[in-house]
Amino acid sequence: MDSNRSQCWAIKGSKPIKFTSGSKAKINIGSFYTEKEEFFWYDFGIKQNTDSFIKSLLKFNKDIGSKVLLLLDKAPWHKSKKAQEFFQKNNYWLKILYFSPATPDRNPTEEC
Repeated sequence: MDSNRSQCWAIKGSKPIKFTSGSKAKINIGSFYTEKEEFFWYDFGIKQNTDSFIKSLLKFNKDIGSKVLLLLDKAPWHKSKKAQEFFQKNNYWLKILYFSPATPDRNPTEEC
């Protein structure tokens, strides 16, 4: 992320030094906590979509090897037909719950 260019601190009379990457590239990262409070994160790739989401869920399942309760928002890649079919096919290890509509205060990802 670039820093805020409108404000910075510097010694009076010196030239401020601001560190920025200059990159405008997006990042798509998902993260999960286990019941043992282990933290896992996954890079969804350049574009977040149903395929990258399912790929991350499969990797997560392989890494922890236990049942998963996943709380999701209503993002298109969570609600797609392909995702719904995946959830049904894998319901022996994956349980899905959706956040209620119009409740961003309940969804921790809305703070990011």
